[in-house]
Amino acid sequence: MAGPKEQRWFWSAEELYVQEGLCYEAIARRIPVSKATLSAWAQKGGWAEKRRRWLATREGLSRELRRQLERTARRLISEEGELSDESLKRLERLQRLIQGFEVRGPDMRTMAVEVMGRFAAWLRDQTLSEEDLIILRRAIDGFLGHVEALT
Repeated sequence: MAGPKEQRWFWSAEELYVQEGLCYEAIARRIPVSKATLSAWAQKGGWAEKRRRWLATREGLSRELRRQLERTARRLISEEGELSDESLKRLERLQRLIQGFEVRGPDMRTMAVEVMGRFAAWLRDQTLSEEDLIILRRAIDGFLGHVEALT
């Protein structure tokens, strides 16, 4: 049975970890829970897998890209004092790329190739006959051809 602290803070901590991308230390600074407790909750709640799935969504990836852009801007300002023209141009390019991603979404062809590549790597570790591998290779090639035609 969950204790009062867990009942009060578990879901807030999970959101900070999964969706905001905070580490245990940063979460512990925001809510009155130790890093050890957060680690136990993360194990119990499967937070690492939830974070991975969250980052696979358009919203999750978009938020993470924006956080990275903000961190990069802060780092450049601290290193340069104020942004040089070149640094400003780089940040503006990144901003435009993020906005394009948010509007158009991810490149489906690239994602399909990535997924099929991982699937093919997984298949190599399976015990399959040469005939089965040929059939699967043809199916993958056919699928990628279909994706290519859509883009």
